[in-house]
Amino acid sequence: MSKNLKSLLTDLKKELGGDLLEDTFSVEDHQFTMRLLNEEENSWCYQYVNTGNVMAMGISLRMPTLAIGIRAIDGIPLMEYFSDDWNTLSVAEQRALTEANKYSRKYFVAGHMMDYLGDCPPEMITKLWAEWEKLTQRRTDAQEQVKNSSGEDSEKETSENTTESSPFGDQ
Repeated sequence: MSKNLKSLLTDLKKELGGDLLEDTFSVEDHQFTMRLLNEEENSWCYQYVNTGNVMAMGISLRMPTLAIGIRAIDGIPLMEYFSDDWNTLSVAEQRALTEANKYSRKYFVAGHMMDYLGDCPPEMITKLWAEWEKLTQRRTDAQEQVKNSSGEDSEKETSENTTESSPFGDQ
C-alpha cells in the first residue's frame, strides 16, 4: 500500500471517528504541532475576522486560526508556554474566567499565542499558514473519499422536463 493511500486511510478513519486531524510541521527550525479546529474554536476565531472585504477576511483569519490551531511548539504544549501568564492572574480572576466560560484558559492561551504571532515576521506566518493549508487539504481529501465511498459522488440521475407548453399559452 502506498504511503499516500495509507495516510489518506488514516485521515479518513479519524474523520469518520470524529477526531480532528493533527500533524507536526517544521517551520524556521522549530516543530509546530497543529490540529484542525472544532466548531467552538472556529467561533472564537471569527471574532477577529475583518469582514470589510474578501481579501481582508482571508488575511485576518490566519492569525487567530494559527493561534488556536497550534497546539505545541517543539513538543511543548502551548498551555505550558503560557502557564506563567495564567499564573500571574489572581485565583479570583482565574475562577471568574473559568466560571464565565469552560474554554477560557484555552482562549487565554490562544490570545497570548496571537500576540506572539503578531510579533513574528510576515514570512513566518505565511510559512505556518502554508502548513495549515496542507492539513486542511488532508481533511478535504478524506471527506471526498467518504463521499466517494458512500456513493454521493456517483452520477446523479437527470430527469427530462416532460411538461409541454399548451398551444393556447395556458398550463
